[in-house]
Amino acid sequence: MSNLVDNQGSPGPCGIGGWLVLPIIGFVGTILLTGWNQLQGLSEIDGLVAIFEAQSGPLVALKVPTALSLFAACLVILSASYCLYLILSKTTRS
Repeated sequence: MSNLVDNQGSPGPCGIGGWLVLPIIGFVGTILLTGWNQLQGLSEIDGLVAIFEAQSGPLVALKVPTALSLFAACLVILSASYCLYLILSKTTRS
């Protein structure tokens, strides 16, 4: 009887499997696509410098949205990385 109980395994989920693979793929995709988007934006560094150095004209109105966009993209990458870390660092939950 005790051999039967020992062979049943743990009662809860163990490891990464099933539906958990989908969020992992989503977080990796989010990190890669947002990073690619940032690199595309930074490849136009002359335009970014012109926006942030502008003192008058239409480029002044783009300072805040551009800065918020860059900051928000960094937050998206950080939050997706942290979620991915949480998923991958915990193999068993009690």
